[in-house]
Amino acid sequence: HQWGVKDPPSARDFVEQWDTFMVDHLSTVEPCQGANELVAQLADEHKLPLAIATSSKAAAVQQKRKHHVEMFQKISTIVCGDDPAVTNAKPAPDIYLEAARRMNVKPEHCIVFEDGISGVQAGKAAGCLVVAVPDSQCSLEERAEFETTADIVLDSLCQFREANLLPPKKK
Repeated sequence: HQWGVKDPPSARDFVEQWDTFMVDHLSTVEPCQGANELVAQLADEHKLPLAIATSSKAAAVQQKRKHHVEMFQKISTIVCGDDPAVTNAKPAPDIYLEAARRMNVKPEHCIVFEDGISGVQAGKAAGCLVVAVPDSQCSLEERAEFETTADIVLDSLCQFREANLLPPKKK
């Protein structure tokens, strides 16, 4: 009885139960503060191609799309963790390289927004500019790792406009 758990599930059963739990609760997930506004600004004002490169499975992303239709309509490319083109998971750069390839944009011309250190590492390994937005509950040690790995660390996506990194608006 590891950790006092009686009859723990197998790893496969645990993952399946977790996936089911996540899909059942996706309707309660809200976008990060400032996400809707930033997506609109990048897509509508600046006419930039947008992608999601997520470790989530495609089925979970499909569920998320149902609850955040307006934001997802502005995102032309989605690469999921179970995509056949993604051989290695984050922190390997595969998922970001594939997203850049599908958008026909060089990785060094991409900005990655990440909330996880393995994603920050993946974005840097792909050659992208990485903006980290760590969870406010992360430890000082985790925050320090974000600070030393990411190009920019923000407390919220709302701060991105203040960072003055956007190109001039396209007409």
